[in-house]
Amino acid sequence: MSQHWPRSSRPFFHPFMFNPKAPIIRGGVFIPIIRMSMSRRLLSLIIVISFFLFSGCGQSVAQKREDAVISANILLTKKKYDEAITLLEGAGRDVKSVRYLKALASAYAGKGGFNVLKLFADDLALVSTPSPMGGMSRFSTSDDMTTATDSDFVNLQKAIDLLLYAGGVDTSVNPTVAERGVFFNASDASEINVLLMYLVLVQTGRYFQFYGNTSALGIKGGGTQGNVCFLNYQNLAFAGGPPNDMNALQASGATGACNVLLNGHASLGTPGSYQTARLCQGVVLLNNFLAIFPSVVAGVSGTNFDAIKALESVINTAKALAEVATPGTDARVSTSLSQTKCESDNAASDVYLQTYFAFIMETLVQ
Repeated sequence: MSQHWPRSSRPFFHPFMFNPKAPIIRGGVFIPIIRMSMSRRLLSLIIVISFFLFSGCGQSVAQKREDAVISANILLTKKKYDEAITLLEGAGRDVKSVRYLKALASAYAGKGGFNVLKLFADDLALVSTPSPMGGMSRFSTSDDMTTATDSDFVNLQKAIDLLLYAGGVDTSVNPTVAERGVFFNASDASEINVLLMYLVLVQTGRYFQFYGNTSALGIKGGGTQGNVCFLNYQNLAFAGGPPNDMNALQASGATGACNVLLNGHASLGTPGSYQTARLCQGVVLLNNFLAIFPSVVAGVSGTNFDAIKALESVINTAKALAEVATPGTDARVSTSLSQTKCESDNAASDVYLQTYFAFIMETLVQ
């Protein structure tokens, strides 16, 4: 049996356990052993040792996993995230257990620098300062992301993916709130969605800050990386207008500091050689934020989420404009909630991703 005890209370072998005339403790009952032959004494000693070593071997996998969750939650209170991850992963993943998923997601999120107290105390009030969503780049952990493969970003994304596909949702389909609801009751599904929204908010702030090269005040292009746009663009012609093409969109002022075609973040690539997976990371984060938060904030009292509530119409308007400009953007990008699906749907052409970033990312963070 594998048990995890606080160091101060780990079981130990007392000398009486090895005394063949000493009592055996079993279930709180003392059983004396008297006047045994040497062979019987040896047999009794083996029985005693076997009892203590193997008495837990009859535990079910589910019970061992539950024990791991209890121990991991204790570790989380001590910020021992690696130990909690090792313990929970070692017990085997259970994608249909809310307690297990929340514990493992919390461990990866904690390792990735997520702090829910900071989110509420310091960050939520910044969401729309500057508007519409530039303030998210000012969150307390947004500047934790310093490279495209930053460990904080990677670990927080692991936490998000655990919850996005909770229940066993196929990673190739959109993990909608309804899809997760198939596997959980309303209360459990709500717990997953609430934690997921918090994590997505923080991760989106990191994405905005890094790829948007924002300043300390949340202004795109005001950082130290040199780019003034998220993406390097082609001068795409738009089906509906005005604007009639990408140059005209940038000249309109709608994209803020992004006013030239080829001044995007180097880690996202260039036309013809975009880093599609990284573009889709941003797409999936923002789209899932929009998909999750209406149901979550509807059940929340107070003013913490007032700024977020106002964003729904802003984002939906931007998505509608993107669809008018490049028909097909909605189906291929704007409704994509799955990383795998986003990459697959845009493998043959990058015009939909360019349109999404120009009309949505560049206008939300200016």
